[in-house]
Amino acid sequence: MKRSAAKRPGQRIGLDIGGANLKAATDAGDAADVFFPLWKQPDRLAAAVAKILQGFYGDAPADCTIGVTMTGELADCYVDRAVGVAHITESVVQAAERIGVNRQRVHFYCVDGRFVDSQLVKQRVDQAAASNWHALASYVAAKVCSDGWLIDIGSTTCDLIPLRNGRVATDSHTDFDRLCKGQLAYLGCRRTPVQSIVCSLLMPQALQTGIATVSNDAMHCDGDLIDVPVMREQFATLDDVGLLLGHVPEDQEDCDTADGCPRTISSAINRIARMVGLDRRSVDLGLAQFMARQVKQAASDRIRDAASRAVSDQDSRGDTATNGTTLVISGHGDWLMPDDLDVVLRGDGHVGDRLSLIRLAEHWGPAISRVAPAYAVARLMPADDHYEPS
Repeated sequence: MKRSAAKRPGQRIGLDIGGANLKAATDAGDAADVFFPLWKQPDRLAAAVAKILQGFYGDAPADCTIGVTMTGELADCYVDRAVGVAHITESVVQAAERIGVNRQRVHFYCVDGRFVDSQLVKQRVDQAAASNWHALASYVAAKVCSDGWLIDIGSTTCDLIPLRNGRVATDSHTDFDRLCKGQLAYLGCRRTPVQSIVCSLLMPQALQTGIATVSNDAMHCDGDLIDVPVMREQFATLDDVGLLLGHVPEDQEDCDTADGCPRTISSAINRIARMVGLDRRSVDLGLAQFMARQVKQAASDRIRDAASRAVSDQDSRGDTATNGTTLVISGHGDWLMPDDLDVVLRGDGHVGDRLSLIRLAEHWGPAISRVAPAYAVARLMPADDHYEPS
């Protein structure tokens, strides 16, 4: 758990309840980020949220207002999203009450930009479900960049949201809507399995005789290459790709990996080798990096394809959001972003033009950027008398 706590009377706390991570932030810029596999332990959600809140306040009664956004309702521990929204809502309310916060001071963000209470949110399942992207985009459009695109690449997904005139420039409300329009690419830098990104990998033909030589250029192997289908097993993820290519640091203590072994380069070599039926005895670091670069390129291509679809959708509706001049980058998976993404998002009418970049990790700091939707909710919450009651 990463946390910086500050006790301040009347502060606002934002919570982002995901399927694999719980994130929190105060309006003052304190942050917490906890791995929590919701699909495995939904009955422990209230306790996990309470622990995060207690991290900000300790044993003292909390004097705060809590705003909530969520994506965890899609976890397969719930039979449908309505059940998920209801369970997450009650779990957060229970957590708040454990630290002395009345349920009337817990509010839930909806994709129409409104906050509702714990009773009304159950009647607005489709507005409350998968709402964190909208919260972040709304705050960024209002406070950071009024025109352009927000690109948020996290551990599981990539959001591509058009911004125009200080507002979110899409009529999408659900993940289904956004998938159709290219505004959601369901891949991220941590949890996405390699076999969902590539169908095959180029490998040295010499491996068939047990001998392989890898050149200094990690994108090219000496000798002939053959196209090898990957195994349809979750042997490796994009996190292993990041480890092998130096985009993410090793963590010997973290075993949240495909095989339960540490998040180290040596273990990542073994994991990616299994994708083609090999292991560390025949795949060294150079060859593993050659494989990883192919996967990274394929993932970047998926994001580029989504961006092209998003631009086409804007053009088909005569929307001028693509005329924005700025690209706002959020999340910790920006290493997956295609080099020419800004050119793609400018559209066909702006060939050669490049968008200016704003990185929220530099603008807000890396801790807040990692929990950006939670921070956005904390900052977006209005005064207590401006919520929509049940």
